[in-house]
Parts: sequence; structure tokens; C-alpha cells
Amino acid sequence: MRPEWHWESERYYLGRRMFIVISEPDMIRQVLVENFSNFSNRMASSLESKPVAKSVLFLRDTRWEEVRGVLTPAFSPEKLSEVTPLISQACDLLLTHLERYADSGAPFDIQR
Repeated sequence: MRPEWHWESERYYLGRRMFIVISEPDMIRQVLVENFSNFSNRMASSLESKPVAKSVLFLRDTRWEEVRGVLTPAFSPEKLSEVTPLISQACDLLLTHLERYADSGAPFDIQR
């Protein structure tokens, strides 16, 4: 039986292919945890270079399931709560650096 979706989501198209962007936390949990077997594959575009195509973002079928099984424990609520202050600190530092450029209006190299 297919689940019925009652949450808001956005759609966009890449060529003729429609993609749905999910931003509702409960729906993300349902798709990625409870109904994972229905949504096991990632997008396949065949536009990626070879090294990128082998990355975790483009794994498919049983290889994606294996890697997901290894990665999932690293993203437990406990582990994420440990990392959150570090991410917040890095974001604050980035914003402090970018604020100088925003105030001056001068162009800058974002990669640097």
C-alpha cells in the first residue's frame, strides 16, 4: 500500500523529468527511514564525470543501500548535536569574513 502524502513540497523540472523537493521534516523521515525500500535509488543523470559519478551522491541500488547502512549511524541525533556547535561556529566565522565584503561592495573571490 502506498503512503498518502499530505505535506507541502515543491516541484521543478530538469528537461522533461520532474523532481520533487521535500522540506517537511516528518516527510523526510518517512521517505528516508520508514519507507526507504520504496525510495532506494538516487537520481541518475549520466552527466557527471567518472570520479563524481562514483561518489555517495550518485550511488544506486545495493551499493547505495550498503553505504547508507554504514553512514546512517554517523548521523544519529546524538552525533549531530555534538557537531552542531562546530558548524555554527564555522558559519559565524564565514559570515564575519563575508560581512567585510558586503559592507564595502567590492568584488571578491568566493572560492578563496
